[in-house]
Amino acid sequence: MDTETIIAADARVWGGSRRELLRHLALDGEGYSDGASVALLQAPGPMRVLGPWVRDSDSDVAAVLSAALAATPADIEIVTDVLRSARLDTQLQQAGFRRQGYNALMAQGSTDHVDLSRLISLASLGSMG
Repeated sequence: MDTETIIAADARVWGGSRRELLRHLALDGEGYSDGASVALLQAPGPMRVLGPWVRDSDSDVAAVLSAALAATPADIEIVTDVLRSARLDTQLQQAGFRRQGYNALMAQGSTDHVDLSRLISLASLGSMG
């Protein structure tokens, strides 16, 4: 899948393009889609980061999750900053993920242009560090 698909889906969530940032994150990554769900599997080093991950409807995200897992060797760690509102705890636990903590997504100013209902997972910028 091309990076532009991820960029477009991400822009629908945030109300603006993060094109250059996502192009950089995708340099060593791979995009996955099942039509209604789009995700970037980043490869920033010895681990993988699954995000941003966006869905355009109440789609089943299993195909994207399965593809990302299949593309990652078993000895490589995968992390993802999943929003609680995505309601994927059961699916992720069945795939071998375990909760490691919580973060707060905070905003200042108007968020009228933001549609977090589409967002499954953040790009994990900084929360891994």
